[in-house]
Amino acid sequence: MNTIKKIIALAIFIFCTCFLYAQKMGFNTSEEKLNFQKRIMSSSSFIFEGTVTSQKCYRQSPNGTILTCSTLEITKIFKGSGQIKLGTIKLITQQGGSIPEEHPNNEEYVAETVSDGARSGIGKGTYLVFGNLAGSSMLGSPNSPTKTATTNNTLVIQVYDLIDLKKLSWSSVEVNFKTINELYSFLNDNGGLTVQEEKK
Repeated sequence: MNTIKKIIALAIFIFCTCFLYAQKMGFNTSEEKLNFQKRIMSSSSFIFEGTVTSQKCYRQSPNGTILTCSTLEITKIFKGSGQIKLGTIKLITQQGGSIPEEHPNNEEYVAETVSDGARSGIGKGTYLVFGNLAGSSMLGSPNSPTKTATTNNTLVIQVYDLIDLKKLSWSSVEVNFKTINELYSFLNDNGGLTVQEEKK
């Protein structure tokens, strides 16, 4: 039964990834793009802003996909206050990299941030994160960083989408904001999102 749940969770994740890829490939109208952005905001259980402090790659299963676990310092919460708090949290992305134990030179690296039509990877930087609770199949072995890294929040979040706050770029929908205040206004006007908690 547990294997069936894992397969279903993986199938849903792959479907969502393909859906995002298809959506980025082209919107016929500005209204389609806006509706897509609204869906991202409404279907994300957690929306918060923060800076990546560390990253480590791991395998989803012994021969599975390489995932990246990033630790992020949350500075603002727009959605999910009460379930998450200001401080550090673990994020999972599917960007890959190298696992030292598997590399001939014991080398470790995280794949660079890319925008290939699907969700972008996450590198060192500050982001607005749209995410949902990570499924147990994404957490890896008992030695994976999703289980060993110590953070202020016990939840592990799977990244659904990102906005790079340095570039003010929402890459999955190819939107750039001129200022951070323009981004915050967009979130409020189109998603009803305001800061619930903020690090002063």
